[in-house]
This record gives sequence, structure tokens and C-alpha cells, in this order.
Amino acid sequence: VNCFVCNSSSLVGLSALPHGSHLVFVPFVTTQRASSPRQGLGTPLEAEEPKPDGGLDIKWNPSSGGAIDLTVNPDFSQIESDAAQITANERSALFFSEKRPFFLEGIDLLSTPMPVIHTRTITSPRWGARATGKLGATAYTALITRDQGGGLVILPGPQGSEFALQDFRSDVGILRVRHDLGSSFVSVLASGRDIENGGSNLVVGPDFQWRPRASDAYTGQALWSESRTPNRPSLASEWDGRVLSDHAFLLGWSHNTERADWNVQGMDVGSDFRADNGFIPQVGYREGSLDAGYTMRPSQGFLSRVRIFTEDYYDAETGGRPLNQHLTLGSEMDGLRNSLFRAELTVENVRVGEAWLQRFRPRVLLQAS
Repeated sequence: VNCFVCNSSSLVGLSALPHGSHLVFVPFVTTQRASSPRQGLGTPLEAEEPKPDGGLDIKWNPSSGGAIDLTVNPDFSQIESDAAQITANERSALFFSEKRPFFLEGIDLLSTPMPVIHTRTITSPRWGARATGKLGATAYTALITRDQGGGLVILPGPQGSEFALQDFRSDVGILRVRHDLGSSFVSVLASGRDIENGGSNLVVGPDFQWRPRASDAYTGQALWSESRTPNRPSLASEWDGRVLSDHAFLLGWSHNTERADWNVQGMDVGSDFRADNGFIPQVGYREGSLDAGYTMRPSQGFLSRVRIFTEDYYDAETGGRPLNQHLTLGSEMDGLRNSLFRAELTVENVRVGEAWLQRFRPRVLLQAS
């Protein structure tokens, strides 16, 4: 079925469990003092003034279903490094997952069909507060923080994204409330950023997932954004105080049975749509995609699984000019000796500037152990 959790057994018989409340304080203090030569190498060292620093993290669980997080000047020096990615010759920004503890509480509530919430856009929080919990069938998370800036801001476009320095402070607020209806849910989110000396961004809208049966899931989201760019044309040409407002829509149907499976999705993102607290590297386009397959499972013989599949999508600017065309037909088979055979034929067309590039790419994979 199209639901991993739906296959789990129900745990019953638990009652009068102990209260899960606890309170944790995590303060830190650091200091450093450097020395450098007065006139150059070989001259006596001259000590600089000490540079102390400190901060505090607090986590309070008033109940087993709720958590309140507070932080002041958080210390992220012990966070795991990001996995290496190749950044050369990329048309759009690369995604890096969140690993900082303050932002990980209830992070699943910040996951929506379109990634309009991505806390890595909060590059250097000076302080922050967050409440996460669940009341009956309703789950919520609310976050406010002051971002000291630094790093880069994504400037999305139809063919890719550019970047600008985030040379300013801003205040960030994020709210998402989700109400479960059995295995389905409805939700609403609001995300805002207020930039010092002018500039703001607000994104609001509902989303849902409807599971009428175990084999099917319908997903949708509708968003509206209102933005005023900061008046910093020296950092980006579109940052001249202009007002931007636009929509973003997504609708998909996923079907998964023992033999047939498909995922159909349509998306429309306006050219003036902005999500400063999210990861939206491309705007001003419409996309339709289809991933489908048919699986056979022979009970005897060398092969144990044979799947015939197609993977297709079509992107076009909102004016109708095509951006990407992709068509793949192929087959994948599992067999004895942990063997895997995959063969596929792919036709791709990609627009780069005014050029329309075409490519035919066959691919064969064979492995066994």
C-alpha cells in the first residue's frame, strides 16, 4: 500500500503512564585571545583584547505532547558538517538539510508539499523561541527568531537561480497547524520575514493530503505571497523596494498497488512568487510530471521481479515557452545472486538561454554478487 505507517500494528493496553515533563538548561561560555607581530615576522607579539562569548539553550516539555524551546546566541560549533556536493555548473541552488538542534523539534510539521519552509534560510539566529505540540488530532509549531544575516539569499527565476548577500538583519515568524482526519490531514501555514530598513515577505496558504484508501493519496497546496524587496540595489538588481505578489499551486495523485503504480503531479509557480523562509530556487514556470510502472513477480525461475516504467515531465514558462522536456522508458529486473538489470531510453530537451539543447541517452546497468 501507499503508506508505510499504515502497515504498522496498533499498540494497545497502555494507561496511567508517567508524566513526560522535564526542563533542560544548556549554557555555554567561550573566550579567545590572539596575538600578532607588531611590525611583521620576527618582531615581538602584541596581544589583542580578549573576545568573550556566551549563550543559553532552554528546552521545557510541559507535557509528553508539547515542547517549548528558547535560545540566546546559540552555539552551533558542534554540528555535523554538510555532505559534500558539487557546486560547479549548477543552474539552481543546492539543498542542504537542517542539522541545528534548535530547529529540529517537530521538523516534520515544517515539511509541506512545496518546500516554502526551510530553516537553513535563518543563517545566524541571535535569539529564538519555539512552541511545538499536539492537542488531540491537531498538531502545531510556531517559531520566532531574530536573524543577524550573513550568507546568501536565493534569487529565483524560470531557468535557474542567482544569489545576493544577506547584508542585513531580519525578524522571522513561522506557523503551521495540521489537523489529522484518520490517515488524511488538512493544514495551514503562515511564514513571514521583516527586514530592517524596509523589506518584507509573507506566504500563507492551506495544504492537504487525502487518503480515501490505502492505495491512493491525493496531495495539494495553494499559496499566496506578498513581498517588498529591500532597497539595496547594490546587492541585487530586483532589490529596489519593488512590490511582488503571486501564487503557487500544487496538486498530485499517488497510486500504489502490488502491480500498478503511478504518481501524477501538476505545479504552477508565478514569476513574482517569493518564499524568503523556504527553498524555492525556480519561479515563473508550470510543470506536469508522470512516474508510472507495472510490476510482475514470477514465482519460479531466475527473475523474482520485473517492472516496466516510464518517467516523464514537462516544464514551461508561464508564457508557454518550453523549458524542459523529459521522456524515459525502461525496465528493471531483480534475479538470483542479488542480481539487478536496468535498461532505459531517455530523450531530453533543455532550454539554456535562447538555445534549445536536445539529447538522446540510453543507459544499461547490470550488477550481481
